[in-house]
Amino acid sequence: MTDSREAPDAADLAHPSLAAWEDELFQHGRIADPMLLRHQSACATCADTVSALQAWSRQLADRGAPDATSRETHDRLKARILASRAAGLRSVIPVEAPDQDERLPQAPLEELHAPARSRTTRWWARSSVRAAAAVLAAIGVVSLWRQPTVAEAGMVAGSLELSPALPKRGDTVRVTYTSAGLLGKPAVLHLRARIRTVHQGSYNEGVPVVQLATLKRTSGDRYTAEFVLPDSVLFAALAVEDTAASAVDDFGGRAWEVMRAGADGRPLLDALEQRTNDLMGRSWEEGIATAREKVQLYPDSVRSWSSLAFYERAMGLENDSTLRMHARQANRFSERMLAGTLPAQAGQLYWYARGTPDSVLTAAWRVRLLRDTPKDGFAVQERTIDIFRTHWASKDSAGAVAALEVLWHDTPPERRAQVAQVAHAFLGTTAQHAEAMQRWTARYLAAESTLYRRRWVARELSRVAGLRDTALAQFTALTATLAQPDDRQRQLNETRADYLRRLSGERAIVEAEVGRVLAQGGRAAEALARLRRVPDVGWNVEVFDVTASAALAAGDTALAVPHWARLVIDPRTAAAKVKRLDSLGTRHVGASEWAALLQRTRQEMAETVMGRARRRRVEPSVVTALDGRETALSTLANGRPMVVVFWSPQCGPAVEALPDLELLSRRLAARQVPVVLIAEQTSADSTLTRELRKGGFTGAVYLDAKREAYRAFGNWGTPQLYVLDRDGRVLFDATSSVGETELRMEALLTSTSTHTGSAGSY
Repeated sequence: MTDSREAPDAADLAHPSLAAWEDELFQHGRIADPMLLRHQSACATCADTVSALQAWSRQLADRGAPDATSRETHDRLKARILASRAAGLRSVIPVEAPDQDERLPQAPLEELHAPARSRTTRWWARSSVRAAAAVLAAIGVVSLWRQPTVAEAGMVAGSLELSPALPKRGDTVRVTYTSAGLLGKPAVLHLRARIRTVHQGSYNEGVPVVQLATLKRTSGDRYTAEFVLPDSVLFAALAVEDTAASAVDDFGGRAWEVMRAGADGRPLLDALEQRTNDLMGRSWEEGIATAREKVQLYPDSVRSWSSLAFYERAMGLENDSTLRMHARQANRFSERMLAGTLPAQAGQLYWYARGTPDSVLTAAWRVRLLRDTPKDGFAVQERTIDIFRTHWASKDSAGAVAALEVLWHDTPPERRAQVAQVAHAFLGTTAQHAEAMQRWTARYLAAESTLYRRRWVARELSRVAGLRDTALAQFTALTATLAQPDDRQRQLNETRADYLRRLSGERAIVEAEVGRVLAQGGRAAEALARLRRVPDVGWNVEVFDVTASAALAAGDTALAVPHWARLVIDPRTAAAKVKRLDSLGTRHVGASEWAALLQRTRQEMAETVMGRARRRRVEPSVVTALDGRETALSTLANGRPMVVVFWSPQCGPAVEALPDLELLSRRLAARQVPVVLIAEQTSADSTLTRELRKGGFTGAVYLDAKREAYRAFGNWGTPQLYVLDRDGRVLFDATSSVGETELRMEALLTSTSTHTGSAGSY
C-alpha cells in the first residue's frame, strides 16, 4: 500500500460509497473540487450518513460527528445530495425483511415530527382511489389520502387513472389514459413501468423498465388497457409513450405509480420501502412524505422509523427534538424485544439507535448483533469497520485483505459490493497485490455490475501497472455491452433517441479511457490511434477531459488543445482548472489563435446544446412578492431570457443549493438575465427568511401562493431549474444542476447574440 493513499473515515466504511467522491477520484486521482474539499475537511464519523464509502478521505477514524444543525452538516448534505442526483447508485437504507405482521401496541404517533409544510399533491391520490380510501377509513388513516392536482404542463402531460391504484396480489388493474398534445392520437400507445421487487435498492440505475400494457384508443384522446402486476413486483413507476418511443409522457417528471397492497388494502411496508428507494435522488420531499406515511401505517416497524430518521437528516430537518423522539422510540423497541413481545431484530435496531444520542443503547445492541447474528448484514458491516480500524493505521493491507477473505464467507449478497470495495481501498495501486485485486474485482462486479461500476472498476485496475491489460479487457467488454442496446435499460423518461445518444456518450468515454490506459503503458501510437477514433457525441465534458489528458500523456498536444478549449468554455469547469488550461492553450498556440479557437468553440457549444432544446409554452401565471404584491411571472423577464427556480426552505437539497444559486444569479445579472426563485409556499415565514439569509441568497424571491406557477410548469420537486427564452418558452427539461443551467443559458445567449436574423426564436 502506498503512502499516497490517505485514510478514510472508519465510520464511512459502514455505508455504501458516494458517487461524487468516486467521480472526482475517477477523473483526477485526488479530491480537487473546492466544494468536495470543504466537505472532506468538515465531515467526521457522520453517524447520520448512510451512503458513504470514501477511501481517500483526509479525515481520521473515530472523530466525533458535528452538531446536526451546524453548517458542517449542511456542507456534508450538499456533497451527498449532489452526488446522489448525479450518479447515486447504492442502497441507502439497508433492507431486511422482518415479519410484516409485527405489532408494537400503542406506538407514540403523537411524537411523530409533523411535516413542516403540507403537500397539495399526494402521491397515492393521483389515480382513482375511492375503494381504497374506504378501506383506509375503516382503519382510521383516511387523512393520509388526498385528491390529486394534475399539472397539464403546457399540454405536455396527460392524465392517467388506475383502478385499483393499490392492487392486491392477482388483481387486474384497469388503466384509463387521456392523451395530451405531446403524443397525439395514434391507435395504440405503450404503458412502460420501472418495476421494483424486494431486491431493488435506492436510486434507479439498473432497475429494469418493461412494457406493462398496450393502451388502445377508445374515442377521441382516451385510451384504455388492463394489466396484472407480477407477484414479485411491489412498486412500479409508470409512463406512456408512442410505439416508436419518440415521445414520452412521464407525468411531468413524476411518473404515475402503482403499488402492491396487502389483504387489508394498505400498501405493503416493502412496497412503501421501494417507493422511497425509487424517489431517492428524484424527490426528497416526496421521499420524506412517504417515510412519514410508513410510520403512520406501520408504527411498529423499526424500518419505518429508521427511514424517517434518515430522511430527516437528509432534508436538514433533524434537531434536538427529533433526536430525542427517536431515542425514546428506539428504547421502546428495545424493551419490547428484550421482553420477547417483539421479534428481536438486532441489526435493524442497532442501525436505528446509532443515529440517536443514546450511546449506551447503541453499544448494547452492537454487542448483541455481533454476538448473536454475526452473519447479519449489519453485523458484517460492523466487522468491516473493525477490520479497517485494526489495519489501516499500520498500513497492513495484507492483514486487512486476509481478514476480509475470512469475512467474505459470512457476507450476505447485499453486502458483497461493500466489502469488495473496502478491499479495493486496502489493495491500493501496487502491483504486488495484482492477483488479489483481480479476485476482488471479480467479486465486486458479480455483486454489482451497473455500467458506472464497471467503468469505475476498470479505471481502478488501470492504476496498477501489472493489471493494465486486465483493465483494457474490462473496457473492451464494456464497449461490447454498450454496442447492444437493451430496452430494459432505457430509462423511463427516455425516448429511444435519447437512450441511444446516452449509450454513444458512454462508448465515447470508454474509448477515451482505453486511449488513456494505452498512453499510461507507454503505447503512445496505439493510444493516439484509439483517441482519434473517439466518436463525436456532442457536448460531453467527461469525454473532453479524458481525451485531453490521454492525448497529452501520449505526446499529442495538437489533439489535446481543442478539448482544452471546450473545457475552458464550459461554465461547469472549476475556475482553477480554467486558469490552468487557458495558460496552456495560450502557450501552445499563441494568444490570438487561442482566442479565435475559444470563439469558435463557444459557437460549437451553443449549437450543440441548443440542438437539445425541447421548447414548450407555459400558461401565464401569477407569483407573489414577499411583501404580498402579485405580479405576472412573465413581466419579471422584461423581454429577456430568464431562469426560474422552484425552491423550498423545507427541502435540504434546495437549501444547500442557495450559495450556488446566488453565484449564478450574480453572474447572469451582469448580463441582464434575471434568476427568479419561486418558493413553494403560500406566505412568507421565519423559516423562509432564515434559510435565505443563511444561504446568502440576495436575488429575487417570490411565492407560488396560488400554485399557478407550479401548475403552469408542471413542476415536481425542488430544486428544479428552468431556462426560458425571451418569449417565455421553456427550452429544456427541468434540472437540479446549477452548472447545467448555466451551460444552457450560456448556449442560449450565445445563439441569440450571433444569430441576429433568428434571435427572436430564442
